Amino acid sequence: MTPLRILFVHSWNGFSLAEWCLREALESRCRVPVDFRALDVPPHGVPANDLLQRAIASFAPDIVGFSCHYWSTPAFLEASAWVKLIAPGARVALGGPQVNSIDTALALLERYRAVDWIVRGPGEDSIARLAEAAAGSRPFESVPGLSFRAPGKVVHT
Repeated sequence: MTPLRILFVHSWNGFSLAEWCLREALESRCRVPVDFRALDVPPHGVPANDLLQRAIASFAPDIVGFSCHYWSTPAFLEASAWVKLIAPGARVALGGPQVNSIDTALALLERYRAVDWIVRGPGEDSIARLAEAAAGSRPFESVPGLSFRAPGKVVHT
């Protein structure tokens, strides 16, 4: 089976454990093969368009996940639209403290068509199940803390 390619994009001024926690969760809990890569873009140059565009073009991810903080959310929402232009088959997931509520998830999914999923709560609890669902091994409804579009509605697990 070909590994599911996930590009995790975050912007942090200093050290962040997010990349390492997500990587460990995928390695220890995921039942499908995953090639996980992270891209840390500088917070004052978010989204660092050239850097992100090159990473997407060279890695050809199946999923691009953005970790949304107050300083990065507007730029990452903009970047989600051109992810679809560079890698039309890629799906976009948002997570992080700025998109953590059901109300915020609903508003973002209604407004930003390039965003496929919003992970609410700890990403370590959801990333392996989301990878399995994206690979077709489980239903998206079984992913904890996930918001996504279904025909005629937005679903929150």
